[in-house]
Amino acid sequence: MIRKTLSLFLCAVMLLGVMCGCKNNPKFTVDEILEYMNEKYDEEFTYIRPADLYEPESDSFEIFVASDKYPDDMIYAKCLLNTETGEKRFCDNYVSYIYEDEVRDLLTELTQEVYADAKVRYVPIYKASTDNGKDIPSLEQYLSRTSSSIEYIIMLPDEHDATLYKEELNA
Repeated sequence: MIRKTLSLFLCAVMLLGVMCGCKNNPKFTVDEILEYMNEKYDEEFTYIRPADLYEPESDSFEIFVASDKYPDDMIYAKCLLNTETGEKRFCDNYVSYIYEDEVRDLLTELTQEVYADAKVRYVPIYKASTDNGKDIPSLEQYLSRTSSSIEYIIMLPDEHDATLYKEELNA
């Protein structure tokens, strides 16, 4: 009985040692990401919920935050760890919300040059990101970033003449 108890105790200690031995794993806090967002945009952001299933061995941590300027939206923010240097890098998609109206207007203007009767549906990009920099990029910089991918839907009315597609493609 004593041997069985001692064996179970030793197994528990070993298991606890393995679990606690993960001290080299990256540690992320919501506060670090909130501090980055608050400083970069000079606004107060609040934590909503995790955006990923955080695993202690992971080299990144993703969350959703809220802003008073966009209270109905969940803003994506991420912290990445360089496992070689220990340096943390942050990124987010808040610029997608800042430029939402301008991007929608530009897409509508460009689309209506080809499809005069079109309507455009555009939603800020979930994972478009701006990295660490303290400066907010201009609209031109945001649009020209190779990591940005802007998706939108062109909606045409039922009475749109679809037989003109060749002419429209060449417009």
